[in-house]
Amino acid sequence: MTKNIVVIVGPTASGKTEVAISVAEGLSGLGGAEIVSADSVAVYRHIDIGAAKPTQEERAKIPHHLIDVVSPDEEFSASRYSETASRVIDDVIGRGKVPIVVGGTGLYIKALIYGLFFVAPHDKTIRETLRDHDNEVLFIELREIDPESASRINPNDRTRMIRAIEIYRMTGLPMSALIRGHGFKAKRYEPTYIGLLMKRKDLAERIEKRVDDMFSRGIVGEVESIRKMGYPLTARGLSGIGYKEIAILLEGKIPLPEAMSLIKKNTKSLAKRQMTWFNKVEGVRWFPYPYDIPQILDEIKKSLKL
Repeated sequence: MTKNIVVIVGPTASGKTEVAISVAEGLSGLGGAEIVSADSVAVYRHIDIGAAKPTQEERAKIPHHLIDVVSPDEEFSASRYSETASRVIDDVIGRGKVPIVVGGTGLYIKALIYGLFFVAPHDKTIRETLRDHDNEVLFIELREIDPESASRINPNDRTRMIRAIEIYRMTGLPMSALIRGHGFKAKRYEPTYIGLLMKRKDLAERIEKRVDDMFSRGIVGEVESIRKMGYPLTARGLSGIGYKEIAILLEGKIPLPEAMSLIKKNTKSLAKRQMTWFNKVEGVRWFPYPYDIPQILDEIKKSLKL
């Protein structure tokens, strides 16, 4: 039997967390709801300010899951997210509550709903060897063994390049071919998609303000603290937008104003990519800003037959 879930999607800074909490509170009289994060940065402990995680007060109001689950130097793939989140969701449903999946990482959400046929193996020795190479050497090898992946992966994205090369060395097959050949399973959850739509100008202003707030709240100090814990600036958890730029700042390669400007630019580009992804998802009911929470609740109750 396919299980019903609510999925709230939208670009970064569009207000997904606030809407999710309001929706969960609105369902409190109908058995209640719990929130399952679908954010590839929020899974990391200590990565707080730039991830715009729900506050402790917000988490006290409504239970949140898949936040602060791994260390900054751990890998956390879409397949791992799918496996972990599905266990959480099944538990929430088993307790008679509505799971509300909320986040902007489209691949996580797709992997959750459909599952994955293929889970690529890992080899720590291969990864450690590859980390000794600079980006140019990695990209040259990737281009030779898997041109299709090389065309999609940024030459500065060490994590994804290393992963693609690791898969090839272990299986003898390009990562792109394995993904194409195995793909996704049949749908295992029935999602009620709620999309948050904001005018480009309004979203850009919110992103600018969010980045300014990140710096006023001390994100540079946060990264320095993480480094003092023993994690390198190249740790997986610091590879997201807002952190990779600060890592460059702390290495002395760019000044503070340039780091701030770069984060704003990269965050706006991310928001555009997220909207491109979610616009291709079938069945999303889009709600324009300012969001009408009662209307969103009515749509969810009708869809879930509550």
